[in-house]
Amino acid sequence: MGKKRRRNNSSKTGLTPPEKTNTKMAASNTIDQNKTMDLSQVISEAHESLHGNISPTAAVSFVEPNSQHCSKSIFQRPPVPPYPLQSTPVHEPQRISQSPMPCPQISSYTDSDYVQWFEISPELTGLRANILVGGVYIPPEYSKYSTDNAFSEIETEMMQFSENASSIILLGDFNARTATMPDFIVPDDTLFDILDLTDNQDVDTLKNMYSYNFLLDYNIPLQRSSEDKKSNGFGSKLIDMCKRCSLYIANGRLFDDTIGKTTCKNVSLIDYLIISPDLFNYITNFNVLDFDPMISDVHNRIHFTLSFQTLKQVNPKNINDLDHTKIKWNPVHANQFQQVLSNRLGEIDSALDDLDSNQNITTEQVNMVVNDLGNVLTQTASSVLGNSNIRSYKSSNSNKPWFDRACRGKRDAFHQVKAKFKHDKSDNVRLLLNERSREFKKQMSNSFNKYKDKCANELRNFSKSDSKQFWKLFE
Repeated sequence: MGKKRRRNNSSKTGLTPPEKTNTKMAASNTIDQNKTMDLSQVISEAHESLHGNISPTAAVSFVEPNSQHCSKSIFQRPPVPPYPLQSTPVHEPQRISQSPMPCPQISSYTDSDYVQWFEISPELTGLRANILVGGVYIPPEYSKYSTDNAFSEIETEMMQFSENASSIILLGDFNARTATMPDFIVPDDTLFDILDLTDNQDVDTLKNMYSYNFLLDYNIPLQRSSEDKKSNGFGSKLIDMCKRCSLYIANGRLFDDTIGKTTCKNVSLIDYLIISPDLFNYITNFNVLDFDPMISDVHNRIHFTLSFQTLKQVNPKNINDLDHTKIKWNPVHANQFQQVLSNRLGEIDSALDDLDSNQNITTEQVNMVVNDLGNVLTQTASSVLGNSNIRSYKSSNSNKPWFDRACRGKRDAFHQVKAKFKHDKSDNVRLLLNERSREFKKQMSNSFNKYKDKCANELRNFSKSDSKQFWKLFE
C-alpha cells in the first residue's frame, strides 16, 4: 500500500507537495518510438509530481506549467453534473504544423490531493483534440487518510478539464478492488421511446450510452477478467464513475493481461489503466510486469503502448551525436603554414591599425579584432592541414562514479535471483528476491555515502595544497 499522507484541510491550495507524499505504486508506459513519442517519461513525471519518485532513477523534468492548458480556475467542490462525459471518436489524423516538438502540459490548477492532470497535444498524436491524462493515487479504504470524496473530486475535475479533450486516460493506484464488476451499461432500447431520446440535442447522450460499441468494433471483450475475486467500497465507487463517464478498465481485457493479473502483493488488483473507449484502437501492448522490489515494495508495474500515426516525424537529433570537424597539427607542414600565414599578416596589421587610430575603443571593436585574428589562424590551418571529421559518440558506460565493484556485485546477485523469479514464483524465491533487493539498495547507499565523504576530503585537501586540482573538481 502507499504511504500515508496527512491532508491539510485548513488551507487547500492544490496538490500536496511531492516531497510530502510518497507511494510505492509503479507504472511504466511507452509510445512506439517510430511513431511519435515515449509516454513512459510522461506518466512517471505526472505520478512523481504527485507522489514522489517511484524508482531509484530520477525522472527527467520535461514540462513547465503552461497557463494556456487547463488554466481555468476551479470552483470549490462543484456538484458532479448528471450527464456522462462525451467520448467522440477521433480517428482521422490532421496535418501537423511545423512547430518545435510540443510537450505534454501539466496543470497546476487542481483542488484534488489525489490526481495530477496533464494533456497530450494533437501535435504529438495526430488526433483532432487533446488527450487528458490523470495520474492517480487514492489512500487505502478505511485508512487514516482515506476519504469518500476522492472519486467525486477526480470526476469533478475531469469534467472541467476535459472541455478541450476528446479522450481520457486515468492510471495509478486507486486502492479499489472491483473483481469482475461490469464497468459498462447496455441500455434498453425501449427507454428511447419512453424518454423520447431521438432529437438532435440528445446525440451526445446517445453516443455515450452506446459507447460500449467501440469495444465490440475493436474486438475487445465487454466482460473483463480478474484474478482478484474480491471487491470493496472503493471498487464500487470506481465502477460507478466509469459508468457515468463512459470510461473502461483496460486490465483483464488486452494482450498479455486477458486474465486480469493482480498488481499488489500477488493478491489484489488495485492499479488500473482506465481509458475512453476510442483509445482502445491505439493501444498496441498492455501487460502487468513481474514484481520488482527495486521499483516498489508491493506493487507491480503496468506497461502499455500507445501508437499514433502522425504526418510529422518528431525525432530531434541529440546534439552530442552530431559530426564536427577538427584540425590536427602536423609538424611536416610547419614551413608551409608559416608561409601562408605571413601572406595574411597584412589583414591583421590593417585591423590593428584601425584599432589604434580610434580614440574611443569599445569592447565590441576589440572582440571583432580578436575574432578576425582567430579566423585568420583557423582558415590558414584548414587550408594547409585540412579538416578531419570527428564523430561524437556517447559512452555506453552510464554508471555513476560512486557505483563501485561492490555495487556491481550486489546488482549481479539481484539480477540472478530476478531471472530465476521469472520462472519460479514461489514464496521462497520471492523472499530471496526481496533480500537481494535490500542488500543492493543498502550497498548503493553505502557506496554513495563513501563517495560523498571522499569528495569532501578532496575539497578540503586541495583547497589548502593544490588550487589547480581544487578548481578542476568543479569542472
